[in-house]
Amino acid sequence: MTEKGSNASVLEEVGTIPGQKLPEPGSHERMLAEKALLRKLDMRLLPTIFVIFIMNYIDVRASFTSIVQWLTTVDGISAMQ
Repeated sequence: MTEKGSNASVLEEVGTIPGQKLPEPGSHERMLAEKALLRKLDMRLLPTIFVIFIMNYIDVRASFTSIVQWLTTVDGISAMQ
């Protein structure tokens, strides 16, 4: 399938072929299209947001650990103090 053909099939699925009017707001077709769009956005964005959240958590924990290690080496403070 060519690049142009694949784009046309994707646009047909979503219903946004250039020149084609969108269904009326509040209509059943419009509500289904909006629901499909939200689901597609959720499936693409949520995994990325989840990974960013996990990486932030790891970074904060690593920063805290490195500060504690630095304090023990510089000031001679033990972990129990």
